[in-house]
Amino acid sequence: MDKASLKNISILIADDNEINRRFVVHALRDHGPEIIEAENGAEAILLANELQPDILLMDIHMPEINGLEALHKIHEWGNNNDYRPQSIALTADAREEERERLLANGFDAWLSKPVTGRNLVAAINNLLTSMDPSIWDRMATGTGYYKGLDDEQALSAAHGSSELVKTLRGIFARELAGIPDQLDLLMVSGKYDEVAEHIHKLIASAGYCGAPRLAAISRQFYTALRERNHHGISSGYARFMQGAAMVYNELLDAT
Repeated sequence: MDKASLKNISILIADDNEINRRFVVHALRDHGPEIIEAENGAEAILLANELQPDILLMDIHMPEINGLEALHKIHEWGNNNDYRPQSIALTADAREEERERLLANGFDAWLSKPVTGRNLVAAINNLLTSMDPSIWDRMATGTGYYKGLDDEQALSAAHGSSELVKTLRGIFARELAGIPDQLDLLMVSGKYDEVAEHIHKLIASAGYCGAPRLAAISRQFYTALRERNHHGISSGYARFMQGAAMVYNELLDAT
């Protein structure tokens, strides 16, 4: 499988075991997808609904809300919002009856732990071949769900004024241009409260300018900063910078 073939898709890994998550991130990192991490079923539901990843990797035996329950909640929300991700169940239970149960209850594929990087990539590859052709188009072009700007949302926020949208997006582009240098220095210095202040302002700006995905990513990053969730801060910063760069480039292309 060509590593570049995953560069325009997103994959959510939900597992309460950090070792398992770290392995998956390492196994997929060189293939180029955006990787979103959830530490439990409740967080998986929230992130899936907000960020709409293409593929879900779900640990089955998570506490409180297990992987199957989380998948059903995601599907329930998705049925009303035109969202149907592909899903892979991850479980240490290698029995055939367990595989059949999971596939019969909504999962598209199944892997027994411990998984290997080769098997994981192969399973994802198999799912991609069954996806809607429009998703393949997005993977090739980087468009579709991953479009950073939503013109309709921006016009709605501006009460239909395209001139206001243009003005606000010009200001937003200038703000985003300075973000890497500002935040890199603050992050290295561990000044998370100051980083949170910057992100808090950008959440509103992203909403007004029609950048819903960046707004959602920013909210998750902001929460991690306020809660001093160091793993969430690290992964959230990477996702934020990727999302900000995408929106910034689209803003430049639109001028």
